[in-house]
Amino acid sequence: MSLQTQKEKAEKAVAAWKHPIGTPVVVKRDNGQELTTKTRSGAELLGGHSAVIWLDGISGCYALERVSLAPVSEPSKWQHLKPFLQHMEARLDAKVAERGPGETWMQASGYELFAELDRKMAKARVLVVDGASAAEVGAALADVGNLAAMAYQRLGGEQATPRVPGAGGRCDP
Repeated sequence: MSLQTQKEKAEKAVAAWKHPIGTPVVVKRDNGQELTTKTRSGAELLGGHSAVIWLDGISGCYALERVSLAPVSEPSKWQHLKPFLQHMEARLDAKVAERGPGETWMQASGYELFAELDRKMAKARVLVVDGASAAEVGAALADVGNLAAMAYQRLGGEQATPRVPGAGGRCDP
């Protein structure tokens, strides 16, 4: 291999290495053993002709062609999310158009939103009468507030803006 093609190959390898410092890698040592370590530099060109990388716990650098990404094991603390991720992947693969509870109201008219607002307000009143916690009542009232804001926005486009007589400006409720 000519020096020019070796240099071009090394430059491409350096440019292709897009992994941050601290990336877990496996290096094949001179004696054939594989060692798992982490990078302490990005890939660089050594002597203008060799793609190399510096590694934790190793003096000197190693040729980039002898370094590969270490297999990553999933931390056990995220195992509870696997079913959700599988569900989302299946949804994306099937292109299923699921609608969540908030999405239902995204296309509702202002009048439908006001009807739901009345139902949510009645629920909040029941919670207060039954002595529910402040958090439960607050969550119910937050729903009411969100629905009120959405209804106001929708109705603002469906009816004329109220005006103050003689002032020439808008009168926001």
